[in-house]
Amino acid sequence: MESISCAELKKLIEEKADYILIDVREKIELKNGIIPTSHHIPLQEFLKSLTISAEDFKKKHGFSLSKKDRLILYCRSGNRSEFATKMALKLGFNAENFVGSILEWSKHDPKVKSY
Repeated sequence: MESISCAELKKLIEEKADYILIDVREKIELKNGIIPTSHHIPLQEFLKSLTISAEDFKKKHGFSLSKKDRLILYCRSGNRSEFATKMALKLGFNAENFVGSILEWSKHDPKVKSY
C-alpha cells in the first residue's frame, strides 16, 4: 500500500500540487483542527461514496474525484485512513495513506491539536 510522509504532504501543499486530501475522521474530531486543503468525509460516508458515480460524488461532496486523481487520506492516527486507502485501492483509485495523520501533523502546525 502506498503511503506519504509528513514532509511529502507539506511539500505538496506548499507547491499547490495536484492532489485530493480527505480527512476521514468523525465531525466531532474536527474541533482539533484539520490539515490545510483537506476535504472532510467521515469514513463510513467515504466508503459509500467510492461506489457512486463521479457526478453524484460531486453533487454530494462539492468537489470532483476520479480514479485518476492522486487521493491522499488521513485520520487521527493513520488506522482509519489505512483502511480507507485499502478499500479505495481495491476499487481502482490512486490512493495513498498519510500514515502520521493528525498526530504527526500537529507537531508541525500549531492550528492542529493532538488528541
